[in-house]
Amino acid sequence: MKNFLRAMILLCITAFVAVLSTGSSHTLNTGSSKTYTVTGKLITIEPKAPDEKEEHTDWSTATISILHQVEGGDGKSKMVELASAKIVDGKFTLSGEIEEPTEVTITAKAGGEELELTATVLLVPNGEEISLVLVDNMNDYPSDRLYVLGTSYSSKDPTKKLSITGDFSNVVQDVNMAAFGAYGQKLEDGEMVSFWLGYVMLDEGKFLIEADVSDVHVVYVYFWSDYAEDRVFALSPIVAEPNVNYQVHLRATDDLFITSRKGRHAELIESWQQSTAYQTKFDAYEKSYLAFETEQATKREIAKQSITRSNGSETRTEAVASTEEDPDTETVDDSTVAHEGTAKSDTKADDAQTSATDVAEGCEHVVIDPTQSTQSVVFFSNEPSEDAPEHVVLKWELEQIQDAAMQKILDNWNDPISVLLAMELGAITEYDENRSDALQVYDKLAEKLDLEIVALRVTPARDRLFDKIARHESENALRQGQKVPGFTLANAEGENVVLYDN
Repeated sequence: MKNFLRAMILLCITAFVAVLSTGSSHTLNTGSSKTYTVTGKLITIEPKAPDEKEEHTDWSTATISILHQVEGGDGKSKMVELASAKIVDGKFTLSGEIEEPTEVTITAKAGGEELELTATVLLVPNGEEISLVLVDNMNDYPSDRLYVLGTSYSSKDPTKKLSITGDFSNVVQDVNMAAFGAYGQKLEDGEMVSFWLGYVMLDEGKFLIEADVSDVHVVYVYFWSDYAEDRVFALSPIVAEPNVNYQVHLRATDDLFITSRKGRHAELIESWQQSTAYQTKFDAYEKSYLAFETEQATKREIAKQSITRSNGSETRTEAVASTEEDPDTETVDDSTVAHEGTAKSDTKADDAQTSATDVAEGCEHVVIDPTQSTQSVVFFSNEPSEDAPEHVVLKWELEQIQDAAMQKILDNWNDPISVLLAMELGAITEYDENRSDALQVYDKLAEKLDLEIVALRVTPARDRLFDKIARHESENALRQGQKVPGFTLANAEGENVVLYDN
């Protein structure tokens, strides 16, 4: 997807992941057994700066409880405790009996009721064991969390079940402190809310999520290793639908490839992502990116050694000065390089900015800064500059293959559901130059799809996009040397006042 989507979606994940995770037993064949067992362990991450005293929660003697929501006699629901146990020597075990598959909330409490971590699991009375991990991180970030280990089974209906599986044990170090999750968004009571298919800590680099989905829609899967020394975050969409198995592959440390071999995902994503043209170019991108990272690491090490040789002096050595003069060294952070490389040349941006900022009457005193661009200009201009690093150019070319595939889907109105899914995959976004075309696509979808789908997925998406486009246009109107657009606001007496009224 477009690069900006990663940052936006990351904000959503951060907001929800602290309190949500799912897991359970994978089979509903309960047989004669009525027992369940939940085991867990405590993992403590020592502070990176041992001499610094940091406030943190001591979970070593926390209480772990299994809670189940039931309807009371007064019609109100309440939480009933099924089992509880203390953490002893870093471990805990809870067990009991239930009559049927039961969704429960597992809590870890320490230091009072206000200090609580939760995980949601589906208990199945078949004697199988669910494993949990409680992470006590003594550093400021990331926060303490309660994870299901390795497997997240929450499917209750075999006709709606999908599975997502992967094995990263041979790809990334420290995989046992990494997490994998899958989530989406849906309209509920007039608001967009997030829902989770599963969230687990990898077990020896492996994971499996099974969940129910009632219809086809876009969800996002992500791999996260924030506890590791070299943090990794990788995100990718899948087209989720019942009775499909998704296999997740990790490449270049932060690119997820998901294969299903059938269904809408194979049609809308695999069709171009697994093509020879895309895979060949991705191989070249991966090689170029790794070479770039190695080069930047070498330059950083040279600079570090040069500073060390100066014995703490603020005198700049020739080696440090040479790395500062090297334009590649100035942006050793690839995210910065990618951002600069995927924008059009400064000259083009400056020309566009200058042509639109003739000083307005009464603003002659304003000094125009030609280097200042709005956020919209940055995102709309995504073609690499002539001096962009090779891997940035290759990444842009990969996006062109994807864009062409999405456009082909948008042109095929024999299958409006695929068109809707393509739009949900970001075929046209608020930051694209042709963003206004998206409104026409949504209008046409409203004519071709069922009223329920239009109400839940077409109209809300169109309204959100319309509002975002309006905000971008307002932002672009706020330029140096121009008068503030007129507006009306209420004064202290509640009377509406127009900005430019005398």
